[in-house]
Amino acid sequence: MELGSGTGAVGICATAFEPSVLYLTDLEDYIKILEVNMEKNNAAAHGCLRVSKLAWGNLQDIDLISGIDTIIGS
Repeated sequence: MELGSGTGAVGICATAFEPSVLYLTDLEDYIKILEVNMEKNNAAAHGCLRVSKLAWGNLQDIDLISGIDTIIGS
């Protein structure tokens, strides 16, 4: 999972490590650009990219973190 992905560049590069799933997360305002960049890069990333809204302090959003074994902060 990449926290505060912005454009998703770091998370997209992290797909070189071949994760089964890699979540690109950020606030609602950044989700559209993340979705666009995911669509452009997901084939090269073997379909592992997912986009999700994540705002610290929001309990519903924070539930997404359970089960995540690596977190990238960029």
